[in-house]
Amino acid sequence: METFVIIFWLVCAVLSAFIAYRKKRRVETWFFLGLFFGIFALVAVILVRSRPDLTWRCPICGAMNQEMAFFCYSCNTKRTDIPL
Repeated sequence: METFVIIFWLVCAVLSAFIAYRKKRRVETWFFLGLFFGIFALVAVILVRSRPDLTWRCPICGAMNQEMAFFCYSCNTKRTDIPL
């Protein structure tokens, strides 16, 4: 019986971490929340919204840049989709 409970908590922790990864949330945090709170953390991570993608791809070199960057860090190309 104790092994079933331990396996259940571990499965909740792994599933919470996996869902958090898919929703672009902190995997380590949700793993430990799932480990300590079990099914409650699993329900919480299912209900939480996904984070938007905070990067943009350079049209010249294809490098991924942070959303707030005005120039590509790799080739120094000016971002064209926002007015400067």
